[in-house]
Amino acid sequence: MLAIVSQVEIRAICPLGIRGIGMPLTKAERNVLKTAKEIAELTRNDLDAVDKWDNGEYRRYAIMGAINQMVTGEIITRYTLLDELFTSLIAKYFFHVPKQPTNFKKWWRTKKFKIFNHYIMDEMFLLRKMQIIHAIKPLPGNIQSSIHRINSVRNAFAHSFFPENRREHRKLGKVLYMGKDIRTPEGLDAFITDAHDTYNFIAKRVYPGWVN
Repeated sequence: MLAIVSQVEIRAICPLGIRGIGMPLTKAERNVLKTAKEIAELTRNDLDAVDKWDNGEYRRYAIMGAINQMVTGEIITRYTLLDELFTSLIAKYFFHVPKQPTNFKKWWRTKKFKIFNHYIMDEMFLLRKMQIIHAIKPLPGNIQSSIHRINSVRNAFAHSFFPENRREHRKLGKVLYMGKDIRTPEGLDAFITDAHDTYNFIAKRVYPGWVN
């Protein structure tokens, strides 16, 4: 489980991939890319085809909708990665998992571990997991503040179609992250940097020899 999370984090940090854009795609990569393009078209996220979209005022709103989907996706993905990492750290503590190996394959075969994950961890929200991690080993104040920010913005986008209408954002009419509109490149970059730094801090407690 841990090894998979680390690869997902790499993809989240570097969406163009590890190999870079200069190398030719393999057959498997071309098939995945074809699927990705079809999904982008279905979800109206294929911005290269924007000139083919319906004309009129609707097109501008469709572009804004694509921005919202991309921002929401990034927020939910990084929140979920952090939540998964918290679960891994807590599991390692209670099940006395050694520094090696870096996955739970052996433990997933046991009924106790399955119950722990399915009926305790899966039912626990992020901030409660943070409290457990803090009890195991205190977290610095700046990391706790970051986790609260990530949790707050995730809740806004996950539970509201118009998060800017929530009480904490209604006055400004937009969702700010560290003082910047999260639906702008600057705001989203602030969120990504914050979430990435916090992920790395926690990852060092989970993965042996973790390098940022």
